[in-house]
Amino acid sequence: MKQIMKDLKTTMIRRKRVDLAAGIVLAGAFRTAMTSLIHDVILPPVSTIATGTNLANLSYVIKKPTGGMPPVVIGYGRFLQTTIDFVIIGATVVTILKLVENMTEKAEPARSKEQELLTEIRDLMRLQGKA
Repeated sequence: MKQIMKDLKTTMIRRKRVDLAAGIVLAGAFRTAMTSLIHDVILPPVSTIATGTNLANLSYVIKKPTGGMPPVVIGYGRFLQTTIDFVIIGATVVTILKLVENMTEKAEPARSKEQELLTEIRDLMRLQGKA
């Protein structure tokens, strides 16, 4: 399991086409898992507490059914559910991207003393040139 996580980290850090393709496949699997988590675990208790019913079932009837015609309904509950889904997935993706960004910053090698001195000399030469 450690090796899989290490390979996943390496794959996410490198920026190559094959890695991008793997990232897209992982994103699809992640989306499926997040959608299930939201629709099956998070939303049922939240919507029951907030409205006493499932959010997806919320609707406004414009015209009641008459004669064999179905009712005309605005199903705003599904829109609310999709909006909550978007916010949760967006927050999760941003969090994961920040974690990956932090891993890449730590993975960069430290600068040697020689590199730091050369950088200082360069900066001093730039200052002298502008004066």
